[in-house]
Amino acid sequence: MKFRSLLFAHLALTAVASAEVKLSPLFSDHGVLQRDRPIPVWGTAAPGEAVQVKLGRQELQATADSVGNWRVELASMPAGGPYEMKVTGPSNKIAIHDLLVGEVWLASGQSNMEISLAIVRNLPQELAAANHPQLRIFTVARNPVVDPTDTLKGEWVVSTPETAKNFSAVSYFFGSTLLLALHVPVGIVNSSVGNTPAEAWTPFPLLQADPLFSAAATKQLAEMRAAVPPEQMKANLAAWETANDARDTGSTDLKQAMLATDWQSTSLPNTGPAMGLKGAASIWMRKEITLPDRKYDKPANLDLGPMREVDTTYFDGVKVGASATDALPDGHNIAYPVPASLLKPGVHTIVVRVFARQPAGLYMGSKLTNFSVPESGSGKNDAVKIPLWGPWTWRLEHQGAPLSAEAARSEPVLPLRTIMVASALYNGNIHPLRDYAMRGAIWYQGENNADHADAYPTLMTHLITSWREQFNQPHLPFYLVQLPNHGEWSGGWDNMREKQQELVESLPDMGMAVAIDVGESGNIHPHNKRPVGERLAMLALHRVYQENIEDTGPTYTGIKIEGNKIRVELSHASGLKAVGGAIPNFAIAGADRQFYPATAIIEGTSIVVSSPQVAEPVAVRYARSQDPVGCNVYNSADLPMAPFRSDNWDMPKK
Repeated sequence: MKFRSLLFAHLALTAVASAEVKLSPLFSDHGVLQRDRPIPVWGTAAPGEAVQVKLGRQELQATADSVGNWRVELASMPAGGPYEMKVTGPSNKIAIHDLLVGEVWLASGQSNMEISLAIVRNLPQELAAANHPQLRIFTVARNPVVDPTDTLKGEWVVSTPETAKNFSAVSYFFGSTLLLALHVPVGIVNSSVGNTPAEAWTPFPLLQADPLFSAAATKQLAEMRAAVPPEQMKANLAAWETANDARDTGSTDLKQAMLATDWQSTSLPNTGPAMGLKGAASIWMRKEITLPDRKYDKPANLDLGPMREVDTTYFDGVKVGASATDALPDGHNIAYPVPASLLKPGVHTIVVRVFARQPAGLYMGSKLTNFSVPESGSGKNDAVKIPLWGPWTWRLEHQGAPLSAEAARSEPVLPLRTIMVASALYNGNIHPLRDYAMRGAIWYQGENNADHADAYPTLMTHLITSWREQFNQPHLPFYLVQLPNHGEWSGGWDNMREKQQELVESLPDMGMAVAIDVGESGNIHPHNKRPVGERLAMLALHRVYQENIEDTGPTYTGIKIEGNKIRVELSHASGLKAVGGAIPNFAIAGADRQFYPATAIIEGTSIVVSSPQVAEPVAVRYARSQDPVGCNVYNSADLPMAPFRSDNWDMPKK
């Protein structure tokens, strides 16, 4: 027995001694470290194991703690490189190559921060100019979890014409603008996930302590904690599909489907039961659209709105998008970019193959969905907007046995989207970054919180103050994007813009990039991302790097009543101008609080507004609507005027 005990002890010591030293993925080839600040470096090893870290002339020692974590803090370094970092443990060595020291920023938010350069205007020209050896982007893999974790996945990628297409577009334009202005290496850590509310990015203790958010956050995390693990869920779902003839066994051959003669008429929006479906079904949907005679040099947006389960979508036979085969039961949005290379005047065919495990789960379309193409830039108002609701044709590819009510109720489903659960993305996508030295953060989010915008300043105050505490930077610069103009169905965006402005004015070290002029009616993912990234960079260049530039558009400061006119007083209004002539989107009201469209005339650094319908005006509003198209007031820095209102009257409920 004594020998056996000694043997086990020897094996345990051997296992500990042979454990490999590891680094956080943030410290990997092509990385960028923050200049002029201490540089924390961390990783794992066997408990009690000695670790040596070398960078340049610096050499530090660390000892892994009782759970195997180790950390050192290198002295600050000026911009430069490339360097090699060497990390050595008793059983292995790691060499990290091509490290640069420069400026590092965190980029976060939802889809408009996440979405890639592949959808932007003038993509060929942008990619051709993307050869920036000193610009690197680290994209954090989404990892929604119920508890804070140090687990992190991602890698640093150098900007080239081949790699840049996959970068976050806003991150790329922000980073490349800084690079060209500062002439030092720039690294962007992009941790953004589409279709997520700000609650998902906020630590749970702060949500739990606030009555506005406590109940919902507690319930969501409890449901996520109790949910069946994903692998078990997949196994349960496969078993249910087999038992209920609910697998997709229909043909996926597009050409074969198009040659079939059993297509029939329908109209969207529609549902499976309304189409006579009684079990799991795969169907084909088809619609022809006609594009007018004009030049097409920008991608289109094919938006069919919400749908449950699984789709594959084609434009003229070319696959332009598809949902995951395990799409979640609360649905997703069919909204895919269509490359400009596929667009030309004339007739085109949209085909969508849909599979639903239950007929009640098949719903498609909305009376607010469109096929849209931005203006060509020719100076003409030639944007294209074609409704996608109304007449379609469809054919049944495959239908399983009718589902009983009991079988329908027993389908294994996830309780909710984990990426939308309170704190889940903070835990997995922000917490692991907390020790990485960074200069500041940029944020593009708000779409998913627009329907309860009144709570947004409070919620974001929790988020921002907690991030500043986690990153140990009480004055961490935090610059957000105000939501752009958008289509009719996105209720609440006008109120959200106002709440974003309130937030920026309520906290120190904040800034806001106004985007009211770069949206696209009916397209939640506008293609014109360059101005957004550049305007965020202008905030950083002026406020952090002390560049002598303007970083803010004309800003409302007050009004003066001048008879039957109102003079709008502005700051940041040097070179005030209206691009394209007349100024739309102004409205004024008298004591009756009824607003009427108004004529606006620039006089120096102010704007004089009047309407023949309002003899004694008392209030003025600018771009204070859901989709204020044509916002065209700028200053000499070509930065747009933000929406505003002089009154504090209650706004109409959405």
